[in-house]
Amino acid sequence: MARQCALRLLFVILSIVCVTTAFAEKGIKCGTQEAFERFQRGDKLTRPPNGPKYIYSPHFIIHFDTTGAHACTRAYAESTSIYAEFSWAKQIGGLGWAATPPDIGGPDSRYDIYIQNIPYYGVTYVESPYPTPYPTGFTTYIVLDNNMSWDDLCATTAHEFNHGCQIRYSVQYNWWYENVATWMEDVCYDHVNWYIYCLYTSPNPLADPNLSITETSNMYAYAGYLWARFLHEYYSITCLRLIWEEIGQMGGNSTLMAIDSILQCYDSDLKMALGAYAVWRYFTGNRADTIGHFSESHFWPTSYVDPNHQHNGSGSGNQGTRYIDGPGGTSYIEFYTTPDYLLKNSFTGGTNGKWQAWHIGYTPPTGHMHYMMDSVDFWSILPTMWHDTIVFTPVATNLAASGLIYSYSGIGISSTPSPPQDPELEVYSILSPTDTISQYTTITPLSVIRNNCTDPTDSTWVSFYVGDFYSDSREIGQLGPGQTDTVSFADWTALERNSYGARCIAGGSYDVDRTNNCCDTSINVPLSDVEVLEILSPRGVIAQNMAVEPRVLLRNNGTSGANVSVSFSVQNYTYTTSIYLEPDSSGELSFADWTPVELGACTTNCLITTPDDRACNDNLIGEVLVDSSTSLEENQMQRVTQFILRVNPNPSRHHTDIRYEIPNVVDSRQYAVGSIRIYDIVGRLVKNFSVLTAYSLMPNVIPWDGRDDQNRKLPSGVYFVTLKAEDYSATEKLLLIR
Repeated sequence: MARQCALRLLFVILSIVCVTTAFAEKGIKCGTQEAFERFQRGDKLTRPPNGPKYIYSPHFIIHFDTTGAHACTRAYAESTSIYAEFSWAKQIGGLGWAATPPDIGGPDSRYDIYIQNIPYYGVTYVESPYPTPYPTGFTTYIVLDNNMSWDDLCATTAHEFNHGCQIRYSVQYNWWYENVATWMEDVCYDHVNWYIYCLYTSPNPLADPNLSITETSNMYAYAGYLWARFLHEYYSITCLRLIWEEIGQMGGNSTLMAIDSILQCYDSDLKMALGAYAVWRYFTGNRADTIGHFSESHFWPTSYVDPNHQHNGSGSGNQGTRYIDGPGGTSYIEFYTTPDYLLKNSFTGGTNGKWQAWHIGYTPPTGHMHYMMDSVDFWSILPTMWHDTIVFTPVATNLAASGLIYSYSGIGISSTPSPPQDPELEVYSILSPTDTISQYTTITPLSVIRNNCTDPTDSTWVSFYVGDFYSDSREIGQLGPGQTDTVSFADWTALERNSYGARCIAGGSYDVDRTNNCCDTSINVPLSDVEVLEILSPRGVIAQNMAVEPRVLLRNNGTSGANVSVSFSVQNYTYTTSIYLEPDSSGELSFADWTPVELGACTTNCLITTPDDRACNDNLIGEVLVDSSTSLEENQMQRVTQFILRVNPNPSRHHTDIRYEIPNVVDSRQYAVGSIRIYDIVGRLVKNFSVLTAYSLMPNVIPWDGRDDQNRKLPSGVYFVTLKAEDYSATEKLLLIR
């Protein structure tokens, strides 16, 4: 496993080197922002000329040329078509994003992609208003560069197509568009990892954590992929689509308001998300925690800590030259382990700032805990004996302010007694909250503190934590010998439904026995939430009258096992079945076969019919195209009647037959069919058949057992079967199920 991780890291580093070289030649990856600025200025933007050659697929028309300044190879154009159809199937058919509007600027209503020699990898152009049902939605078309690597081509196609989906919701272009499009290319083609290059440019969210999530200088909006990825991993992959739907309904420059609105469906809000995002960014590079935080963080640089914010024991300071700059801006202030047993941190923000402050207790390589500090006085205590480093993290939650200032201090509380006193303070118990608590219940946290010694205590500091999002701190006076005191804290409301812990920590100037200065208990706030993550089948394009098994991916986000009823409908088909899922687990659910009859685009709908606590993620709507022929056309659309490719059965579990025929004998020449090739979803050739045939009214059949050229069994997934002969080509999508 370690060797595999090392090899993958080496691959990532080499990829960054290659991307850096390619990027230096292009200068800018995505030209959509510049195109949008021209659109806003009212510049008249003219489409590239159609053709002269075409690749027709169910949802796209690829315009290309094989000679001249914009020349590319036929394989390049065909690969673009395959990548575009996969992006459509994944983003619209699988994740339920709204389909791009009909494109009236090209030969027909299919979405037009032009392959040109341009100074970008790709650009999405805004064209015409399309206000139904989203008031500020527009139509678009895409231009892709004619000279990219295969990895760059597939990722850029997914990136620019996501821009087309975004603009279908709203044309109010800002930083969020690039955050999400970069995230989506990683969702579609996880092996490419182009975004990692952006984390080595300046500025970025790891090297410059003080900058706002709304930052746009240089390539920050691409590196801001981390914000979109955080929302995906911390809340749900569905969260991103819901935010775009909310933006589409709100209209205008409403991104932050839309994020805040949707996060409330998850018993959270923008303020809490910004605080947790700041904490997550600390655990990258050599501090990576791929289980509890970002799953790919071990491939990233280590987040920056200002040397002026690194203290051995007690210390103090301010923002220095790195002012906190708007929502999400943070600093990491490290206090290293000392003989002291408690660290009391205090924070004061400028009057123009709205803040959260967090404590992180960190022990390499991945041991840690983190708590939101008291949100009023911003002081809190943690035991240094449990951690190598205490990290103090102030986070700005302002939606507009920049250049925010702050000051902080850290005071170590020694465990060495001062004669003649011999104090021994104990956190005796937590009275509330404990056990199981109903959602939205408001409780006053209570803890009991006791002086076990024969001398009075000095002043005592007490902090109380519940989960990640609550803390409160109190300072109490002297306790006499053997005296107890019940300390009450600010009310806590059980909003975040989950199982988590409560902890009370107390200490004074000195303490003989520091092992009993902390008391823990566990709390369960039941959560019932099963989510529709993705429609696995049918999606994209399918053949008429060919049976398809609908399949969906579900996840139980709840705190207990759940048996849920799920309904799937498409055209005149509706089928309901059920599945049992353990807590915090995912599973696939299959339905009875559906045979499509009606041609054209149709809506797929997966609905969880068992009520739960989060209705916002119970329904997923996708799209599938039913076609009498799934072959690609080139140059002239009527050629589809001359060249036919079929794969049956499809989906296939073990083997399938590849059938091809040329029913129209146009002359007596004999044509050699050069190859039938099978590619995986990222365009890699996995199987190559060399065949020879002639024009014939009889179909030719090649059996395929689902193995590659090395006779290895291929995994489940989407594959593309491509047939080429002279200037003809056809492609059929195949779903392989193991």
